[in-house]
Amino acid sequence: MKLAEEEVLKELLELSEVVLGQKAVSMLKRRIEEKNLSRLSEIVFELAQKVQDIFGEKGSHAVMRQIGREVAKRLSKQHPPEDWEQIFRIGLRIMGFAEGIGDQDGFVYVRSCVFYPNFLEPRGLSPLQHCVCYGGVGFIEGFLNLLEGKKGVEWVKREENKCFFKA
Repeated sequence: MKLAEEEVLKELLELSEVVLGQKAVSMLKRRIEEKNLSRLSEIVFELAQKVQDIFGEKGSHAVMRQIGREVAKRLSKQHPPEDWEQIFRIGLRIMGFAEGIGDQDGFVYVRSCVFYPNFLEPRGLSPLQHCVCYGGVGFIEGFLNLLEGKKGVEWVKREENKCFFKA
């Protein structure tokens, strides 16, 4: 079983076109080219920034969360159920949301998110102060729903390079 960055990027851009419109996604693609962005995490952040520009702070949180859920749903439909957990873990990693996921003290956590140290902290932002985080939250919710029947997650804290959630 293999999940490629191209597959995730395709889903992100298709969903973004539905939400933002073809013109906005064309502008996003031009911006990605102009900035010579090649890592999926950079592209995800650029997408989140575009969503925030269009929908504002609060609206962008909801939009990115739903995009995350929808990406999870679409990826799961393309792979058999026995691969879903692996798709979940690989998807989190290649998008930049986590190098790993686990359980600790009754909480679900993601570790080593690239967005906080590389994009948020330099801007003086805490976790979940930028809509990019909500894309990850939605992705986690989408897969936790598929794998465990859980409906949502709530961010609890960031500690020792881990973000903890209550599911």
